[in-house]
Amino acid sequence: MRGIGLVGCGYITTLLRQGLRDAGGNLVATCDLNEENGKQVAAEFGAKYYKDYDEFLANKEIEAVIIAVPNYLHFQFASKAVEAGKMVFCEKPMTTNINDSLELVKLVQTHGKLFQVGYMKRFHPAFGQIKSKLASVGPILGATIKLFMATSARPDGKVDASKATWHSIPEKSGGGFLVHSASHSLDLMLYTFGIPKQLWGNVILDKAGNEYNINSFFLMPEGYFVHLQMAIVLVPRVGYQNTFWEETVEVIADKAIIRAEGSDWQGMLAPRLSIREHGKETSEIIQENAMSQWSGEFNAFLDGIAKNQCLGSSVIDGYRVDQIIDTMKTLTADQKIIDLNFLY
Repeated sequence: MRGIGLVGCGYITTLLRQGLRDAGGNLVATCDLNEENGKQVAAEFGAKYYKDYDEFLANKEIEAVIIAVPNYLHFQFASKAVEAGKMVFCEKPMTTNINDSLELVKLVQTHGKLFQVGYMKRFHPAFGQIKSKLASVGPILGATIKLFMATSARPDGKVDASKATWHSIPEKSGGGFLVHSASHSLDLMLYTFGIPKQLWGNVILDKAGNEYNINSFFLMPEGYFVHLQMAIVLVPRVGYQNTFWEETVEVIADKAIIRAEGSDWQGMLAPRLSIREHGKETSEIIQENAMSQWSGEFNAFLDGIAKNQCLGSSVIDGYRVDQIIDTMKTLTADQKIIDLNFLY
């Protein structure tokens, strides 16, 4: 069984580790500057702990590396892993700088190794089904991807970097809601509908400089629009499960309307899928726990390791998402339509 190493053992790896475990992955080593975290995760898998990343990469038992360090370190750690001849699973976003993303694409293409980005929504038991159903519902007339997150308050000023985690500092995370959450929706859009031709929209920042209100329209080659609508809202609960999270993808096609819903980002709660066609409607709560999106992406990664072929979000997919995010950061209310020819 191929040996896998994990670099970065923080909170997000709780979900990654469960997904890897469910997929039957063989974790042989961990690496983290925080010895307590690194050793604890290593003990879970009977793996070896490293504090030094170069020593970690020198372990020949490690054939693939999971990059789960803070966003601003993704390029540094991922590029070293690629140059060391390792296959890579890199948490999203691929990098926080579009130039670094392009450099990473070139590195991966030069070394010819598998590189997968951690966009798991395409493996979600509800959202991931939409693509397979499109062929049977006729031409698409339009689609909407919505995400609302409930909160008690938004930042009222610049975040104090001395007290905040890297996650809430745009210079380290790469952005706010646009990077942390919309990036998943953008990858799902590319996977489900293809590459858009044009973009128009508006991104509004809070006083701390983080995006909290995103409205964008993507013109697809077939002539329909995908509307991306995302906001952090000052209400106690949202969605059909009355949680802090409401996420929907709705496709209006000639013969049917398809709607998929999720109510938490981790996937702890059961999602819902409905299809309405010719006066009848089928709706189901999918009993498969949405946590399967994490095992789904690692099943794809492990299968990809065996075939040296990316079966999830590739380095090119990651670069396209980063390109769109970089473009969306410039959007204002008076922005003209932007051609996206550079995505092709």
